[in-house]
Amino acid sequence: MWGPDQPEPAQPRHTADTITDDALTALYEQLDAAQQTELARQLTICDKAFASATLRAARAITRAERAEAALDAARQARRRLSSALIAVSPRLDEPYPDNPVLTPWTRFVAPALRDLRTALDAHTTPTETTPPVHVGNRANAEDCPGCSGTNPPYPFLCPAQPGDPAGPYPEETT
Repeated sequence: MWGPDQPEPAQPRHTADTITDDALTALYEQLDAAQQTELARQLTICDKAFASATLRAARAITRAERAEAALDAARQARRRLSSALIAVSPRLDEPYPDNPVLTPWTRFVAPALRDLRTALDAHTTPTETTPPVHVGNRANAEDCPGCSGTNPPYPFLCPAQPGDPAGPYPEETT
């Protein structure tokens, strides 16, 4: 019944004819304890996945707000540029009589273009420098920032320890 590499159990297995009420109660208690342990493990994984998703959502909101601010600044710069071009289009290169160095181009259009470029650059430069880390504890890889954009091995769980920096997958030990 037991192989050479499997030790014989301390107590023989019960059959339907030999099990007592106390032994059956003890088995049910062991089953309940095992189920509670598994539920607690799954709840921990779900909590970490939720925290990771919340963090990703907050970062996405921040990026969206930055993009919206860049669009608003670009729209304002475009309006200023359009107004300047409409006002001076027939004489863009004619120097001013009182200052021959300045032209409408150098006085209105070039600053408006510079403002537009500055507005776009200021709001689109990434400022987040925190590298992603793994959620770990065999959480779903789709919810792990460290696994993001990669293809972890089946069963698609984060194979790293919590807090490990993103990078190559560690060798799994079973």
